Amino acid sequence: MSARAKRRHLLFSIFIVVIPCLVLLVALYKVSFFTVHRRYAYAKIKISQGLWWASTEKPSAWMLDSIQAGDKSYDLFGNLQAEVLSVRSYPAPQQISYPVDNYDIYVEAKLAVTYDRRKHLYYFDRNVLSIGSPIEIQTGRSDINGTVIELSDKELQDLYVDKTVILTKRMAYSWEYNAIPIGDSYFDGVNQVFQVLEKSQTPTSQIVQDMYGNLLSGTVTSTSYITIKARIKVLDKNGQFYFGEERLLTAGNPIDLTTAHYNYKDFVVASIY
Repeated sequence: MSARAKRRHLLFSIFIVVIPCLVLLVALYKVSFFTVHRRYAYAKIKISQGLWWASTEKPSAWMLDSIQAGDKSYDLFGNLQAEVLSVRSYPAPQQISYPVDNYDIYVEAKLAVTYDRRKHLYYFDRNVLSIGSPIEIQTGRSDINGTVIELSDKELQDLYVDKTVILTKRMAYSWEYNAIPIGDSYFDGVNQVFQVLEKSQTPTSQIVQDMYGNLLSGTVTSTSYITIKARIKVLDKNGQFYFGEERLLTAGNPIDLTTAHYNYKDFVVASIY
C-alpha cells in the first residue's frame, strides 16, 4: 500500500470514529441541557384520599401519629427520594353533631425530582408534579397520600405572623365559661398557634311570650355572652390571614378550633389586629 493510500485510510478511520462521537456528544448535551435535570423541589402536601376535589374522609389520629419530621423514602438504588421536613395538624371542622377524631394534616417535604426544561415540568416518581396533583410517598412508617398545594425549587418561606383575636359566643352556658382556662392553647406540631389571654362574660336575657302571647323580659336560662381575647398565629397571604393553613380568618367567620379543654366551634371572630 502506497503512502498516499495509507493516509487516505487513516483519514477515513478517523472520520468513521470521530464524527459519530461528536454526534453522540452533541445529542447528550442537548438532552442534558434542554430536557431533563435531576434536582430537589419543595412541596406542601395536604393529606387526603384521592384527588383534591373529591369529598373523602379526613385523616384520623392514627394517621397523624404515623407521620413525623425526618421520615424518608428511598429509591431502588438507595438514593433519597423524599424527606418529611415538618408536619402541621388541626382538628377538622365538625360537620356532624358528635365528635370525630379527624384532622387536616399538612406536610412539607423535600422531593428528588427531574425537571423537563423544554416542557417546564417537574416529575416525581415518574409522575407529573404540580399544584393540585396527587402524590404518594412511602416511608418506613407510613404511606403518605395527598395533594400538592404549594411547590417551589427552594425551601418554602411561608409568612406566619402573630395576631390578637377577639372571639365571642352568645347564649353560652355557665359550664362553658368555666371550661375555658386562661392560657388554654393549641400546638400544631411546629408552633403554638392559639392561646387564651383573657375572658369575660355578660348575663344574657331573652324576650319570650307567655301562653297568652304577652311579651316577657327575663332570664330564661342561665346563659351568658362570652368574650375571649387570644393570641393566634396565622398564615399571611397578601394581607389575608389564614388559620390552619386554609381557613380565612376575618370578622364574622367561625374559628373552628378544638383544644384539650374545649371545642370553640360556635365562637365567632369579632375582630383581629
